[in-house]
Amino acid sequence: MKKWFSLLVLFFYLAGATAQTVFWSDTFEDTGAPSSGVRTPEVEMGSGGPPYVDYFIRATNADINLSFGSYSSVEGAKFWAGEDHDNIDGVDGAPPDPELQIDWTGINISGKTNLQFIGRFAANPNLVWDHNNPTTDYVIVESSIDGGPWNLVIAFYPTFNMTPGSLAEDTDGNTLGDGTTLNAGFQEFTKNISGSGNTMALRIRAFSDLGSNEEWAVDHFRLAAGTPLPVELTRFEAGWEESAGAAELTWETGSEHNNLGFIIERSLHYGPWTEIGFVAGAGDSQRSRTYRFIDAECLAGELNYYRLRQTDLDGAVAYSDIRSVKAPESSPTVGIYPNPAREKLFFTRPLNGPFEVIDPAGRVCRKGEFREAPSLDLAGLHPGIYFLSVRSAASGVRECLFVFQLR
Repeated sequence: MKKWFSLLVLFFYLAGATAQTVFWSDTFEDTGAPSSGVRTPEVEMGSGGPPYVDYFIRATNADINLSFGSYSSVEGAKFWAGEDHDNIDGVDGAPPDPELQIDWTGINISGKTNLQFIGRFAANPNLVWDHNNPTTDYVIVESSIDGGPWNLVIAFYPTFNMTPGSLAEDTDGNTLGDGTTLNAGFQEFTKNISGSGNTMALRIRAFSDLGSNEEWAVDHFRLAAGTPLPVELTRFEAGWEESAGAAELTWETGSEHNNLGFIIERSLHYGPWTEIGFVAGAGDSQRSRTYRFIDAECLAGELNYYRLRQTDLDGAVAYSDIRSVKAPESSPTVGIYPNPAREKLFFTRPLNGPFEVIDPAGRVCRKGEFREAPSLDLAGLHPGIYFLSVRSAASGVRECLFVFQLR
């Protein structure tokens, strides 16, 4: 018996998406970055070190003093990082200067269409980012074509108003983070850029103030352009297959040309996309074809997100829409409270088995074994977002995964 958790969407075309080709990048490495044009930071300096306590520099983890450990999923050796800009001396004539900026100019986009920005972002995962308290922190990327007005590409703001919160993407333009939350692991974001022309400029504006460990970083900025992909995806569904005890994905193509196949990717609302499987395509086909993939490793009790990464034989890719499946608990339902928590996290029924408390960077902060435990002592943990993983004492299979916030 199947329980479906997504609506049927007819005639969504991967052909309406684009096969993107990267034509410009800045890896922030020592050579070849940026690949063309000029990068001009407002300042590049640090104070209180090294490792620097306050800074706006191209750095490695060893160059900066991070309050939460280190950044993970770094591409290459270096990235651009900032913290508490108001404590850096001598910017724009006189300190303090909490907003600092980097400009990229002279990027040739002549003949390029369907433009996209791709970039990797990370930040201190703890509740340190201010919104009107008394100022507002942010990290914003903007673009300009042929000297025209600056247009927003992506913005990250604090999640809470008038009280410190996490830094998350602002998806509705109200200067509050309501989308994906940044953490210590670099996450990749892709955004469309409207328009075309001859020359593009990019800039990043970052506001970090008041000395509260407001640490942020960016890595591997790219620009891509593309042409339509010739695969027609007419259906993509995701649901829970009770008889298999697994998530089932099914999709259908109306026609295919040069189609190598589909890479299946999964994500949780707090993590990056992970490749979990591959289904070969038909190459060239003018008739309807149906595909199926079973994910027996989806997390119990969690909302698991899925997308398809269609790949041509020449390497061009396009992404489907996103579907979600809520996997049922593998053991009797158990809840946690309060959330956010302060000193203790309580369970709605006693828990048994080995447990781990994990931070957003994947580090195990605490572990042990529950024996009819009604609660978990949180003493010694820093404020932030954590995951509590509980496994069966008999089989070692994870039975529960909770997300909680510590204040």
